[in-house]
Amino acid sequence: MITLSISFADGSQETREALPENTVMIGRADDCDVQLAGGRVSRNHARIYNEDGRWMVEDLKSTNGLSVNDIQSTRYALNNGDVIRIAENRIRVTLPVETGGAEDSGVDPDATCIEPVMGDPEPDATFVVSREAMMGSVTGKGAATGNVAAFVREKPILALVGALLLVILISIVVLLSGNENPAPETPKLAVVPEDADTAKAALEQKRKIGAYLQRGEMLLAAGEVENALIRFDAILELDPGHRAAATLAARCRREIDARDAARRQAEEKASLAAEKLNKGLELARYYHSHREWDQCIAMLDSLAGQIAEGSAEAKEVSALRQTASDALKKAAAARKKQSEVTGAIQRQVNKGSGYYKKRNYYKALLAWRKGVKISPNHPLALEIKDQMIPKAVSALNQRVAGDYQRAVQYKNRGDDGEALIYFDRVVNRWPEYKDAARQRNAIEKWLEDEAKRLYQEGKVYEGIGQMDKAIRKWEAVLEKMPLKSNAYYKKAAAKLGR
Repeated sequence: MITLSISFADGSQETREALPENTVMIGRADDCDVQLAGGRVSRNHARIYNEDGRWMVEDLKSTNGLSVNDIQSTRYALNNGDVIRIAENRIRVTLPVETGGAEDSGVDPDATCIEPVMGDPEPDATFVVSREAMMGSVTGKGAATGNVAAFVREKPILALVGALLLVILISIVVLLSGNENPAPETPKLAVVPEDADTAKAALEQKRKIGAYLQRGEMLLAAGEVENALIRFDAILELDPGHRAAATLAARCRREIDARDAARRQAEEKASLAAEKLNKGLELARYYHSHREWDQCIAMLDSLAGQIAEGSAEAKEVSALRQTASDALKKAAAARKKQSEVTGAIQRQVNKGSGYYKKRNYYKALLAWRKGVKISPNHPLALEIKDQMIPKAVSALNQRVAGDYQRAVQYKNRGDDGEALIYFDRVVNRWPEYKDAARQRNAIEKWLEDEAKRLYQEGKVYEGIGQMDKAIRKWEAVLEKMPLKSNAYYKKAAAKLGR
C-alpha cells in the first residue's frame, strides 16, 4: 500500500491510499483520482502505479511536467518520503518500511554497535564495544547491569563517553592511593574499530546503484533503451539480486528484441516491395511492346511511390510513360469526332451525379435533362431517361411533398405567413413542383401589400408624434411578413432598431 499526503495549492490538505493493483490518476479531469486545480495542471497530468513491486510516478506528456524532490522527472521509482511537485501542489509519498529483529539485522547479540550520528558525511569507522566489558566497568550488580545495558542500547555514544570518563576517574584514584591500598583492576573498555574501507565500499556501492537506477529509468523513458540496459546490467554486476534492475533489464531486452523484429520485418517488406516493382516493370514493358498503351500507363501508375527519384528505374518509367501518353493522344485525336457526343453527354452525367451526391437533386435533374437534349437517341441519353431522371424526380418528390402539403394546410387556415414560408421552401428546392411557384408569388404579393400598408401607417403615426402606435405598426410588419429579405421587413426592422 502507498499513502499520499497531498498539500493543495490553496493550502488545504488531504490523504489518499492505494493498493498495488490500483493506478492513481492525477490531473484536472473530473475522473482523476487526485484532482488538482490551476492552469498549469494538465487534464491527465501524471499517474502513480505499481510495477513489479516498485511504486512509480510517470508524467503523462503534460505541458508543465513534474518534479520529484525538486528534480524534473518524466518517470521515477518512488522511495519512502519522496515529494512529488505538480505546479504549486505537493504530494508526499509514504511507503511501508520492512524492519527486522536482531536475528536478521547483522549485529552480534553479544555486542553493542555504536553508529555515527546521522548526518555525518562519511564516518571514519563504526565502533563495537564488548557488552561484558562495558557492564563490568560500571557495576557488578545484576539489576544495575540491566539498566546500564538498556542505556547503552538507546544512547551508545553517551554510554561510551561515560565509560571512558569512568575509566579515567578510576585511574586517577589508583594513582592517588599509591600501592598501600591497591584498587581492584578495572576492566578496560574494549573498542574495536570495524573495517572502515568495507563500510565506505558499501556506501559507495549503494550510491552507485541508486545513481545507475535513476539514470537508467530516465534513459528508458527517453527511448534510449541500449544505454538504459547498460546501467541496469551494471547494477546487476554490483548486486545480482537487485529485483528492480533485473525487471527493468528484462524490459529493455524485450524492447530491443521487439525493435530488432520490427527491423527484420521492415527489411522483408522492402524485399517484397522490390520484387513487386520488378514484376510491375516487366509487365509495363510487355504492354508497351504490344502497344497496349492504357494497360501500360495503368501499370506505371500502380508503381507510383515505389521508385526512388533519379534512379535508373525512374528514368525508364518516365520514358515508357511518355511514349504511351503520346500514342494515346494520337489515338484520341483519331477518335475525337466519334467521341464528342458521348463525351458531352458523359460530362452532364458526371455533373448531375456530383449534384446528386450533394443532395442537390434539382440541379442534378437539370444536368441530366441537358445531357438528353444533346442526342436523345444516344444509348447514354436513353440510360439517363430510364434511370437517372426518374431517380432525381423521386428524390425531389420525397423532399418537397411534405412542405407543399403543409403550405396548403396553412393557406386553407388563413395563415398566409406560414403558407408563404413552406411554398417558398418548395420553390427553392423544385421550382417546377405543381403550382407552388404561382401560389407563393400570389401570397408574397398580398403580404407585401399588407407590409407596405402597415409600414406607411407607422410612418404616419411617427409624423404626428404617436411613437407607441408607430412601433406597433412596424412590429406588425415583422409579424405579417415572414421573409426577412423583403424590403418593408428590412425598413420596419431598421425603425425598431433590430
